[in-house]
Amino acid sequence: MKEKPILFSTPMIKAILAGNKTQTRRIIKHFGNEYHYETLLCDWGLSGYPQLVNNNIWEWTLQTAIDDNQTFKFKCPFGQIDDILWVRETWALPVDNEGNDIGYQYKYDYDDKSNWWKWKPSIFMPKEACRIKLKITDIRVERIQDISENDAIAEGIIMNNSPHPGWYWMEDIYMTDSPTYAYELLWKHINGKESWESNIWIWVLQFEKI
Repeated sequence: MKEKPILFSTPMIKAILAGNKTQTRRIIKHFGNEYHYETLLCDWGLSGYPQLVNNNIWEWTLQTAIDDNQTFKFKCPFGQIDDILWVRETWALPVDNEGNDIGYQYKYDYDDKSNWWKWKPSIFMPKEACRIKLKITDIRVERIQDISENDAIAEGIIMNNSPHPGWYWMEDIYMTDSPTYAYELLWKHINGKESWESNIWIWVLQFEKI
């Protein structure tokens, strides 16, 4: 069992701690040693979906520009099932009037517009400051548009019954009649419209908070 860091924004932290978020989708940035994820968007062709062949070893068969099939092996950069993700979030390590550390503080615990502390980006959070750990329970590879209604709900999309029933992501943003459409709007907001319309390949990580 290994531990690896993973970044989450403050709204995502809120959803995890509320028990509403048990999945995360991350763009496949590369695999093998040569290909960037944009390769998957060009017209070279794919032979099905990648297959998990041994622990965290995946195989993917690509049709190259010269019509010669090649199989590439690659690993999920976030680990494998039963590994632990330690969460990096927006944080601070402030001092009191006498210059003494008062302990790690987290933006989630304060109003989003709060200027109590000088907040530091999550990417710089040290492991010793981590307060949330997630155990990976499943990993798969799919296209972003493959998401089901249950998966969208596992991503933190919830139902609001007032004043009118609808699915949305946090605080009535993107109110829709479908959890998958609500997630589509969220994805486009974070990753851009093109990445959704190109139907890019992504890692799906399922986890439980420990």
